[in-house]
Amino acid sequence: MAGDENCDLSSNAHKTLLHLLPFAPDAAANGAALPAPTFSDGMHLMSPAAAHHRALAAGQSGAAAAPPEADVVFIHGLRGGPFDTWRTEACGWNYSPAGMPLSGSWPTAWLQPEVPGARLLSIGYHSKILDWEGVTIPFEDQARFLADKLRRAGVGDRPVVFVCHSLGGLLVKQMLVSAFKRQQAGGGEDRVSAGAAGAAEGDARADGETLTRAPAARPQEEEGGGVDRILANTKGIVFFSTPHYGSWMAEAGQNLRIVGLKPSPDVEILRPGPYLEALNDEMGAVHRRDGVRILSFAEADRTNVFESRMGTISTEVVSLESAYPGYGDIIVLGGTDHVNSCKPRSVEDVAFVEVVRFLKGCGLFGAGGEGGGGKGGKDGETETTTDAE
Repeated sequence: MAGDENCDLSSNAHKTLLHLLPFAPDAAANGAALPAPTFSDGMHLMSPAAAHHRALAAGQSGAAAAPPEADVVFIHGLRGGPFDTWRTEACGWNYSPAGMPLSGSWPTAWLQPEVPGARLLSIGYHSKILDWEGVTIPFEDQARFLADKLRRAGVGDRPVVFVCHSLGGLLVKQMLVSAFKRQQAGGGEDRVSAGAAGAAEGDARADGETLTRAPAARPQEEEGGGVDRILANTKGIVFFSTPHYGSWMAEAGQNLRIVGLKPSPDVEILRPGPYLEALNDEMGAVHRRDGVRILSFAEADRTNVFESRMGTISTEVVSLESAYPGYGDIIVLGGTDHVNSCKPRSVEDVAFVEVVRFLKGCGLFGAGGEGGGGKGGKDGETETTTDAE
């Protein structure tokens, strides 16, 4: 099964095999400096067969292959998926993807060859548009659950860059800002109880995902540390159409109450207001203090949010003003709507080229090119704004 081309099946099969490796006789003698990563429900390998996964699981000192130099973690948006969001094919607002092959994922097919020293991970979480679609975890708790799963997978043990779409970017900001606040207050990493984590994973299983349970929990922060490893090792964040200041669609969603429909908490969090403004200001403080590089992409086209025989309703989902947090670089992707802003059309697509440039410019792999660049223009190709810091 580990050779299956289906993204979900291949990822879960390789996770199972990796979890077995630390118990092998030769692995116990390797004397690894770091515990082997464990992949909780929802954590996925974007390149399941990459040799560096086995190097980490078997122990760095005795592995034939070199361990990864850095981690690149992909986090999807509202109603997205750990693989579907990062597909190479364009899709509509209400698409229902079937089983996706590894070749259909641009991080797997295109990015991994460009940055072979990076471990590409993706994490899934459950998000809803309407309240009746099911129970959702409060936003700050969701960020805490994600952080705990990332730590167990070894994220924070080496430099990391997050690549996010829409709501996923706000989750990353919440995760890092919470760690920043705990650090300022003299605390270390936030811990998630086993019971709470199990409840969250149980909710995930109810959604039909093929899952692999990690055999053991990864140890948390060192005694007396007071430093969050993920925050300390975050070198950059790529935001695809993240509504840093909210989206008018979330505000308009309140009108659904008139017809008896209630937006989910995931949509409520996207409403413009003091919470998102404060979160953005606090993330700006992290950016300035720790030198976290920021690259934002903005959509240029309206998105078809409703299609029927009667016609199509299209609208701007995240405005340019909301897609730019006020720090870092911003690139407007001509000819791209909200759903497809994170789906480069080819290796020549400006989004893909700039992501590669950004990763290499973060200093993850030794000498690299500059990141986050672009050339403005009215031809719809790209438009870049850079802060003065």
